[in-house]
Amino acid sequence: MQFAEPVREHKGLVSRVESSTLLEDDIGDRVDEQSFDALCAAFRSSGGVAWEEDLSRMLQDRHPDTNDSLARLIASNQVFSFEWRGTRWVPMLQFELGDLSLRSSVLQVRSELDKELDEWGVALWFARRNAFLGDRRPAESLESNLSAVLQAARVDRFVSVW
Repeated sequence: MQFAEPVREHKGLVSRVESSTLLEDDIGDRVDEQSFDALCAAFRSSGGVAWEEDLSRMLQDRHPDTNDSLARLIASNQVFSFEWRGTRWVPMLQFELGDLSLRSSVLQVRSELDKELDEWGVALWFARRNAFLGDRRPAESLESNLSAVLQAARVDRFVSVW
């Protein structure tokens, strides 16, 4: 499975997200088709998104000796996901794509985010452009500038309480 490919299957339907017609910056606060497509496109450069079921099987195949199922990782807030039309999606920026181990940088950033953010809000935060990151997305800046992403999360958390 290639995560960065902009093809999504949903309950037997296949839809192709054309990057030429999609506005990656048009991620709305509402959970609607346009926002979902834009969210998927925004995560493309950091590994894309995966169906929970597919990723769960892949994790089990790569790490058969571990008790950490994807469901447990999500339930314990070690991994974030979001739901769209009855299907759970997982942004792959949380995993090393080679061996599917967890990336600690994402956990560090999430610990700095506002605790009131729901699963859609966390996904939006990582996918939307951020002024504190020079108008880059946190998902795109994790590897190159983790300290700035952590600072942006702290600032956003501070601003949200005011």
